[in-house]
Amino acid sequence: YGTASVLGIREVPVPTVGARGVLVQVAVSPVTEGDRRLRAGDFPGITLVPGRLALGVTGPRHQVPGTNFAGRGVEVGPAVTRFAVGDEVFGAVDAGACATHVLVEEDAAIT
Repeated sequence: YGTASVLGIREVPVPTVGARGVLVQVAVSPVTEGDRRLRAGDFPGITLVPGRLALGVTGPRHQVPGTNFAGRGVEVGPAVTRFAVGDEVFGAVDAGACATHVLVEEDAAIT
């Protein structure tokens, strides 16, 4: 947890697509007030203890920030019916949208 100074750039593996997964090459990922609060561990009032227990006691449980994304599908699982490679999509995830690729379930990606 901390200010923007705790952020850095590093290599992370591209996620592996499962049966109902859509692998998105992220084009944009906005930084929202919610993202800032998650990174800072800024949980107001009585939400401090439950927030830290749910998201990480001493630091964020998810090391790649970002909750919203827009991009293009580059791989889809064999059971995916709503999306194809090349489709432009946007959506939200719990964390990880600030990476070059994000893996979402078919129900989470929206065209």
